[in-house]
Amino acid sequence: MPGILLDSAVSFGLSYFVAAASPGPNFVVVSRAGLSASRIAAFKTTAGVVLGASVLTVVAATCAHWLPRDGVVIAVTELIFATLLLRWSFHSLARTLSDTPASADPADDQRHLRKGFLTAASNPFTAMFLATAVDGNLSTIDAVGIVFVVATLWFGLIGVVCRQPVMHVAYARFRRQIEAMFGVVFLVMAAKTLLRLTGMA
Repeated sequence: MPGILLDSAVSFGLSYFVAAASPGPNFVVVSRAGLSASRIAAFKTTAGVVLGASVLTVVAATCAHWLPRDGVVIAVTELIFATLLLRWSFHSLARTLSDTPASADPADDQRHLRKGFLTAASNPFTAMFLATAVDGNLSTIDAVGIVFVVATLWFGLIGVVCRQPVMHVAYARFRRQIEAMFGVVFLVMAAKTLLRLTGMA
């Protein structure tokens, strides 16, 4: 049993790392916070993503057998996720029209925490991955622990890298282009989610 549990834990951990490391909404929101906001905001965005991913793991591991795979719950989740992505796409694209960089006011830090949490917790693609990746050999606590550690290490690294001076120099120089890129990425992700919702993808 210990050997089987270890194999399952390693397999799940590697699978989740590949999913987390793939460019996606979590990666984008942490990168954007690290580049455009304060150090504390970047930390709180990362904390929000980690917390959201952990909560999503609990839901996926405990409720996967109860929720319909292609019913109203999934449709509503995908619609909420697409709406969030469209909103953040608009904010990024709007920044390209502004001559003033985003404020790093610490009062906005709670907004970054919420943004990270909502991005991770409402991602229907991650939810479906977790629902299929967590096998019977792993308890919910084990799965949550693995997700927490992997997400903390990976997204924490992303936040630290994006806070480096060279990255901030690049952002200050190419702010509009980078914000436009973030806006387009969010828009493409929203479109992909909506196409999946309508059965066209």
